[in-house]
Amino acid sequence: MCLTASGPIAGHIFGPAMPDAARDLGSDVGSMQRTLSAYLTGFATGHLFLGTLADRFGRRPVVLAGLLAYVVTSIGAALALGVWSLTVLRLMQGMSAAAGIVIGRAMVRDLSSSVDASRKFALLGLVLSGAPVLAPALGGWVAEDFGWRWIFAGLAVATALLLAVCAARLPETRAATLARPPGMLSGLGVLVRSRRFIGYGLGGALTGGSPYAFLAAAPFIYVDLYGVTLSKVGLYILSLMLGLSAGAIVAGRIAGRWPIARIALAASVLGLVAALALLAQALAGTLGALSITASMMGMVFANGLLIPNSLAGAMETDERLIAAAGGLAGFLTQGTGVLCTLAVSLWYGHSALPMVWVLIAANILGVAIMSWGLSGGQRAGKKPGA
Repeated sequence: MCLTASGPIAGHIFGPAMPDAARDLGSDVGSMQRTLSAYLTGFATGHLFLGTLADRFGRRPVVLAGLLAYVVTSIGAALALGVWSLTVLRLMQGMSAAAGIVIGRAMVRDLSSSVDASRKFALLGLVLSGAPVLAPALGGWVAEDFGWRWIFAGLAVATALLLAVCAARLPETRAATLARPPGMLSGLGVLVRSRRFIGYGLGGALTGGSPYAFLAAAPFIYVDLYGVTLSKVGLYILSLMLGLSAGAIVAGRIAGRWPIARIALAASVLGLVAALALLAQALAGTLGALSITASMMGMVFANGLLIPNSLAGAMETDERLIAAAGGLAGFLTQGTGVLCTLAVSLWYGHSALPMVWVLIAANILGVAIMSWGLSGGQRAGKKPGA
């Protein structure tokens, strides 16, 4: 759990301190916000290549190297003398922080069946859903009492302790009997040519990443369109974390009772239904702060149900590429989130409809691709051609 939470915590903990850091470094807010973009870019990129490295060299050396790099970049960020050096260090910190979640998920799958893995991924989802809520509060407290640099110093100390524990206690979980995996590009090629992976990985990413469109537009929609006070905006968004957690709890409870493919597809359809409910309300002129929040709670509930199962299904594509599959699925989800955020930012126009149409498009594609992929995918755990 500590491994998987380390990345999301580092992404969100610095947010409240960015204005103070901007003043201290003589920078503007826009430049400081780019440090967050750099972190998210590094985090997504790390998903793409760290899984492949873990399949080739083993889980233990890659995660230890990632944690060590996390410590070094956190120390560097604490000592940064300018916004550009901080931006570069946040990019590198994001890449190294991805090791925890990518390798952590792979180790869970190494030690579990696909059904057990989906149940454990649901539990990890509860941890991950809490990180965006708790990390900013912690970061704000540290910045107010000690200064923004101590946020990164604290991350360095906490990660160093985690590194020490992992070095002493964490075993290698990749089976020595597995065949040597192909190279990075060849391995990714195996995955993207797999109908099963496209269904779970890309279909799940389109549905799972679509709520980023709402998160990008939410402050403007709540405040500009519905007159919600800034203090209540945070409460509305916090309620979505409850929906995500509820979905993860249900996913854990029903794991093993229904096939993974059926749960994933049902959750994807539920996400589309929530998006269509938003569209119906928007066209009818009845969309408001409470109704939009209720519909989005339904969508993130579907995400909490979907992600553990789509991830477990994607990682069953090829037993040689468990970590690479999980990493690529994570990269696709992050990429979908970036594209949805960009689409909304370019198309906002003081209306909720652009956000709704982005949600509709992403969820329709997610359902369609998952339906196609799961209608003729390979059997779990088999190599191509096996």
